[in-house]
Amino acid sequence: MNKLLSSPLVIFLLVLILIGTIAVVGKESYRKYQIDKEVGGIKKEIESLKEKNQALSNLLDYFNSEESLEKEARLKLNLLKEGEKLVIITPNKKTDSENQFSEDIEEKQPSNFEKWLKYLFKD
Repeated sequence: MNKLLSSPLVIFLLVLILIGTIAVVGKESYRKYQIDKEVGGIKKEIESLKEKNQALSNLLDYFNSEESLEKEARLKLNLLKEGEKLVIITPNKKTDSENQFSEDIEEKQPSNFEKWLKYLFKD
């Protein structure tokens, strides 16, 4: 029995079995690591979705509130509360002197072609 255990063939087979066992354990450990990493990513995604869900829930509560309905009625339907008056402010139109002044400024500006000629030929 002692000779059988000390023979090179048995030792070689035992080494092969040991290497095979180490390879299988290593492969399974790596697989477990990948699964744990994936589970961690999914947990982060769940937390992110919970936060988004909470934000959407808060937004839904706001849109269902009286304050939101009143604001939308004022903006989109132009409704007023009792006793309120509507004031419309229009922009001022330019006077003739302002128009003349802006035209004078535009006339004094040289065209791009003239600017290039001046730059290239140093007039």
